[in-house]
Amino acid sequence: EMDGDQYPAGGDVITAIDGIKVDTMSDLIAYLTENKRPGDVTELEILRDGGQRASIDVTLAARPDLGPRPPS
Repeated sequence: EMDGDQYPAGGDVITAIDGIKVDTMSDLIAYLTENKRPGDVTELEILRDGGQRASIDVTLAARPDLGPRPPS
């Protein structure tokens, strides 16, 4: 549960990056694309499985190339 809403989750859920609230994966990717580069350290606020909140510092790596995607 986060802010009174139920979310299915199995592990950590990112709730903010560098103090900026993240609502969707698109929000997270947009922030990273516009503001960060591989090697940068960033702070993630997470909600741990079990409901505990935590802040962690992570060092970013390059996003892996997943190759061509099939048409949708």
